[in-house]
Amino acid sequence: MIFSIHVPKTGGTSFRHLLQKRFGNRFATYYGPHDANTDPRLDGLGKSGLLEAMPRVRESGIEILHGHLRGEMLKPVVSDPADVWIWVRDPVERIISHYFFLMESDSQGRVATRIKTSEVDLVDFARSRRAHNLQSKFLGDFPLEELGFIGLTERYDDCVRLLLGAEKPRRARIWNRTREKPAVDAATRQRIAELNARDLDLYQRAKALVEARLEAPPVERGALARVRGWFGRGAQSDAGIGYPDSTR
Repeated sequence: MIFSIHVPKTGGTSFRHLLQKRFGNRFATYYGPHDANTDPRLDGLGKSGLLEAMPRVRESGIEILHGHLRGEMLKPVVSDPADVWIWVRDPVERIISHYFFLMESDSQGRVATRIKTSEVDLVDFARSRRAHNLQSKFLGDFPLEELGFIGLTERYDDCVRLLLGAEKPRRARIWNRTREKPAVDAATRQRIAELNARDLDLYQRAKALVEARLEAPPVERGALARVRGWFGRGAQSDAGIGYPDSTR
């Protein structure tokens, strides 16, 4: 089974729609018990319950599980890091997008409410548990270089092509987009970067790996052959799939 880690504001919602289109019933989502985005087949399962149910989940024909899955949670059920996929994004841009997304959202959660009432500013958010080195926390101890697929949000279409081979996906919609992002000054950006050094290091390593894979001739992309195999089995049309841009 493939475990697709969705870090907030990295393009994961658009990727979810791509996977749903391609895999149909062989694809499932998990965002927590009773979450509206969790697959009905997994609804009501807490994290421990999901892990306990994993043999049954596999037997049911589900081949890809996508959602806010953390490495620490997945460790007991993942024997090969190649079964893990993740998208990463420049941490400064991700945090800015996440902050203003919460500001404009309908969420009545504590963090969103404090952002809307200006109790929490952008730098406060950057150091908070909700945002601080979040991508590193989601990945956990899985070695980045051994993952089956790494996507770079800033090169979303190119990374999708690595998955799909010669097929060229058509842009149709940007899902879950942050609509309003005021300009952020250089000093604030620098402070956000300093507060999220682990994520910055992760992003730089991911960027180097992705760019090397994109530049390599197709014959040298053997590590992705297994990934493409997943997409080739009963793949459906790309029509209607949404892809993000740098404003996600």
